[in-house]
Amino acid sequence: TVDDAVLRAVAMDEEHLAVMRALDLTAVVAVPLTGEGRQLGVLTIAADARRGPFTVADVEVAEQLALQLGLVVARAQRFDLAVRTSHALQDNLLPPAPPSLEGLAIAVRYLPATHGIDVGGDFYDVVRLPGEEIGLAVGDVVGHDITAAATMGQLRSVHRALLADGPAPGAVVDRLQAGWPLLGLRRMATALFASLDPVSGRLRIASAGHPPPLLLEAGRARYLPVRPSRMLGAPPSPAVEWTGVLPCGAALVLFTDGLVESRSADIDEGLDRLLAVASSAGTSDPEALCDRLLSE
Repeated sequence: TVDDAVLRAVAMDEEHLAVMRALDLTAVVAVPLTGEGRQLGVLTIAADARRGPFTVADVEVAEQLALQLGLVVARAQRFDLAVRTSHALQDNLLPPAPPSLEGLAIAVRYLPATHGIDVGGDFYDVVRLPGEEIGLAVGDVVGHDITAAATMGQLRSVHRALLADGPAPGAVVDRLQAGWPLLGLRRMATALFASLDPVSGRLRIASAGHPPPLLLEAGRARYLPVRPSRMLGAPPSPAVEWTGVLPCGAALVLFTDGLVESRSADIDEGLDRLLAVASSAGTSDPEALCDRLLSE
């Protein structure tokens, strides 16, 4: 039962005491909230003078309610921890922000396709190679789930390790194809690897089943004629390396099929649309170009 002595004992200050007095409380039931062997809190139910005192049956209902609420709260806490842990792990699968490189402007956009998953099977990377060259990578592990994300993280790490001696893009594809059975990765993947000399503009590209990059120069867009070998995880085929020059002021767009493919349209339609939008973008600035391509 509640009297003024009880109210004074639990009040935090005079204002709190005045509020509780105004409620005209006459009875309180407090039941512990427990779940999965842990104390989670307390369920408190109060009645005023209009209702009358609690009965034994009321206390039993409160206990049953607290039991159910404790299970719900415990599950919610466990789910919240799993989600936060998952997001933290996913965030660490992606590379750091692209390095600042003199003479080059770089922009990245990464949008997951699945609700509740921050990182999917797509990956990208920009790496300083031994010497003056820059290594570029973009790829897509099959699937949009956590397994695809985990495979992506492993593949990106292996790719970085392979760059230690500065191999050509074609050699990167060949090494990954040859070592795929040893990696034990559970999914296949497409990938495109490139190296760029920022001084001369020399560009070398090799593709493992990945869409070709788009070159935007002087308001005209075209796909580079990179001939893909088989995707990673398929029976190996020798990589074919494309060599050319990235002109000063031009933009190179590396992307995954999530940008150009949908359930309602063929990928060729998406590629044609990307070509048209890039040509009419009116800019080769990477940040503005990324925003324009995504919005369209």
